[in-house]
Amino acid sequence: MRPPHYSKPLNAFVLNGLYFGVIWGVLMWFLFWSHSNVPPLLAMGSSILVGLLFGGFMNLYYRVSAHKHNLTPWDEL
Repeated sequence: MRPPHYSKPLNAFVLNGLYFGVIWGVLMWFLFWSHSNVPPLLAMGSSILVGLLFGGFMNLYYRVSAHKHNLTPWDEL
């Protein structure tokens, strides 16, 4: 498995977004939403949205950071 700065953008986006969205959604459900009577569909939609946003921002961070540090492409290593 490639380091995050060398992974393909779609892979980094999906992995970061999926893991974060699931973990964040489960934590929010058990800590807050289940006690506040939040509908499950709203909770799932919020988790998906947060996962997409987090995956997008992390992908952007990896691309900007790789460019800033002049990292060579993976195929040239």
